[in-house]
Amino acid sequence: MKFKIKLPFQVLLLPGSARVYQVKIAFAMTTIIKQFKQIKGQAQSLSLKETSSPIASQFQQQKDKKKKELDIPPLIVLQPPQQQNQKINLNQDLNFVIQYGSNISSDILSYAGALLYKNKIVGAIKFDYYQVKFRIWSYFQNIDPSIPTVQVRFSVYNPSYVMPSLATITLLINIPPKNCILSISPNQGVALQTIFSIKFSNCVDEDSPLTYQFFYYNNQADYELELDSPWNISRRLIKDQTTSYVMNTTLPQGSLVIMSQVMDSQLGISNSTLTIQVNGQNETEDNYYQLVDQLIKQAQFKQKQTTFGILENQ
Repeated sequence: MKFKIKLPFQVLLLPGSARVYQVKIAFAMTTIIKQFKQIKGQAQSLSLKETSSPIASQFQQQKDKKKKELDIPPLIVLQPPQQQNQKINLNQDLNFVIQYGSNISSDILSYAGALLYKNKIVGAIKFDYYQVKFRIWSYFQNIDPSIPTVQVRFSVYNPSYVMPSLATITLLINIPPKNCILSISPNQGVALQTIFSIKFSNCVDEDSPLTYQFFYYNNQADYELELDSPWNISRRLIKDQTTSYVMNTTLPQGSLVIMSQVMDSQLGISNSTLTIQVNGQNETEDNYYQLVDQLIKQAQFKQKQTTFGILENQ
């Protein structure tokens, strides 16, 4: 739009009229300023009318909607006190509660989680509720002792927003005992007769003291079954927790899988397995049960001696 400014008169330069000329120029400038202000006001009024048009209104509404879609609600992750500021074991059950910063039904929300190690995703966690429970070693186990931190990133997606809400927490991992060596001598023998020496040595860990347990599986199938279904315990205890990494024992017949387990003071666990062959005895059934009964009595006698020794030292 163009605007014209008109002078109220023509300025003539006449000889000897310099004073009159200055007065007229001043008056003319005052008139020009008034006209300019009027034109400016008209332009602002016209601009306001243009922005109030349907197209401008629709554009502003789209702009406000996009801004709202990007203004995503916050996401807060809560965890029990025993998980906070503590070393976390790979086999430890971890519990988290997701708080989404919006009063909306959880039925339309989509939950997801990811494990990150060295800034790379190493596991995807799926869950359909605002509470989640998992173990890290179900997704990832190859922790470098020099980088003992894992990140867990949670996300909640609401269809009303373009982007999901995110929250990331960092966990300090307890490195379990390492460099352990399992050895069994001899590697075959006779059931309930051969004395096997089982040794789980060279374990290194900064969280001492270390304690040891010894188990056996009747066969490889039992061992693999427990790996696939940890809640179906197939192992049998040979010796409960002890500070000694070596033990001597007789064993039953079978192709047995021997498992030795070591645990540090922060409950970090490492284990190792070996398979040995234990042959049956050429004995009658009666003689076999007599031998079993004898071994049980010997074990009970040793247990009583140990108990009396502890009481005498107190």
